[in-house]
Amino acid sequence: MKWNPQCLVSGLILAVLLCACGSSGTGMSKSARLGLEKTPAGWASLETRQKRLEAFAMAERYTEFIDKARTVRLAVSAADELAHRAGFETLDLSSDQRLEAGQRVRLTMRSKIFAAVLVADPSEPFRVVVTTIDAPRIDIKQNPLYANSDAVLFDTHFYGAVDKKRWLSVPLALHGSWIHQGELRSIAMGDDPDEPVTVIPDLLPHLSRKIQREAVVSAEGLDAIAGFEELGRSPPAPPEDPGPQDAPAAFLERLKNETGLSESHFVTGEFTLVPAARPSFVGVDRGMVAAYGQRFRCALFAGLEGLAASSPSATTILIALDKAELRHTGNTGLSAVRDILGEIHYRMAPEQARNELGLRRRLHRSRGWVTSEVGGEIGSGIVFNTPRDAALPDTLRWTFDTLDGARVPYQLTSSGGWGSPSRYLSTQGISFMDFSLPVAGHGTPSEIVSVPDLDSMRRAIKAISEAP
Repeated sequence: MKWNPQCLVSGLILAVLLCACGSSGTGMSKSARLGLEKTPAGWASLETRQKRLEAFAMAERYTEFIDKARTVRLAVSAADELAHRAGFETLDLSSDQRLEAGQRVRLTMRSKIFAAVLVADPSEPFRVVVTTIDAPRIDIKQNPLYANSDAVLFDTHFYGAVDKKRWLSVPLALHGSWIHQGELRSIAMGDDPDEPVTVIPDLLPHLSRKIQREAVVSAEGLDAIAGFEELGRSPPAPPEDPGPQDAPAAFLERLKNETGLSESHFVTGEFTLVPAARPSFVGVDRGMVAAYGQRFRCALFAGLEGLAASSPSATTILIALDKAELRHTGNTGLSAVRDILGEIHYRMAPEQARNELGLRRRLHRSRGWVTSEVGGEIGSGIVFNTPRDAALPDTLRWTFDTLDGARVPYQLTSSGGWGSPSRYLSTQGISFMDFSLPVAGHGTPSEIVSVPDLDSMRRAIKAISEAP
């Protein structure tokens, strides 16, 4: 059989073209085939040296923010502080304060919900950006302490999409809050380098000599070391002394003396273990950021940065919520979106429209974007999922035209499932789209985002707020 060189060359050219068409990162992307404008992504989207310097400066501020935002409560606190510095005033929910065009206000609810609002024409519909701020973590059970050999362990259960094997032998910080005599108290131990941490070992300490790294990772095996040896020992006791305390009791006594935390507080409080490592830049060019809990909290930071620099053409509302890891359930999940929008509508609308019908009419004319697990390729910009039963065609077209006009890179997927938050929010009357930043390592103690992608999110929120 003879090979025809011309046919061979033609076949190679065809193969290359097919590979290019099927790739989402190079060559002819799906966006290009759909007729959407292809904006340069990655560092190419930051055409000048000044824009790159601004992106790096923003990334520095971001690492400070994400270092503080280790839990949902801390993320709300960090966002509230950031908004305050950007000139957003506190909205008193206990008052009937009216909102006028040009105001910048912020609010918090239940210490787990945050919202920032740029007020524009009171008669115009809303533009709503919703993001979630919880993350995979290790929660401490209500009766958590038990002894094993010379160790005191926290009995735990994991929250969210935890990649269990990646959390072994990782330094973890203890964060918690509880009510004591009507006052909210908190603990944060392990964030600073000179503070002790806890660790979930591959094996219990007394087994490590017998078996090396052969433990099977299970949910029940994710128990963390709270103390070791010294907690269960005491100096020689006098004859009338019954003897040394058991290890959990000694641990609780020391914990109470140092923090005021008692055994009953574990029953009624919230206590969790999160990675203790500080955020870091990745690569010699510092082009990525590695940190815990970035997946959606990065959108909160970028959204605030975008709104702070925006002159809105319509009232723009950024909302950060809890419970993404539990399918957005509970009174701090997606159900709170309507509560917040109702508050804003009530304070903006004329007297005759300050009712349920007036709110529904406004929401039916509004547009929204909500962060969701939509995949995507790092360095290629924001990722949009387009479920046709949640976002109307005019919302899709307006969004893509707005981003194209602002030269913000984005990519498209169709990965959303029935659990997509846009499907729930669209039942409130707003046409919602799923979007997110591409993140590597979701569910691990160190997730990674790229600096250009983070900057593209900032520019996208600004463009959405300012577009006519």
